[in-house]
Amino acid sequence: STKSAETVFVAPNPWKTEVSETFFGAAGALGYFVRFINTDNQEINVYDASGNLVWHSTEATGTSYSWNLISDSGVQVATGVYFWSVGDQTGKLAIIR
Repeated sequence: STKSAETVFVAPNPWKTEVSETFFGAAGALGYFVRFINTDNQEINVYDASGNLVWHSTEATGTSYSWNLISDSGVQVATGVYFWSVGDQTGKLAIIR
């Protein structure tokens, strides 16, 4: 029998600057990240509301993976709703700066 993949989830979601500062004690960009949990070494893709690929993982993701909210073009992603995919699972991520 095949084991079904565990449900992927993202935390914190929504991601907020003040929440990150409170929980991680970092007032700068080093404390800015979201964690994808139950990634099972699968590729992660993040898209903006228009469906454009904003970021994708380029290394093994392990069982969980922290994304620093920096796009593939090297800039911090703006406030908005994003969509993610890990394997055949998808979801929404809200970023509030």
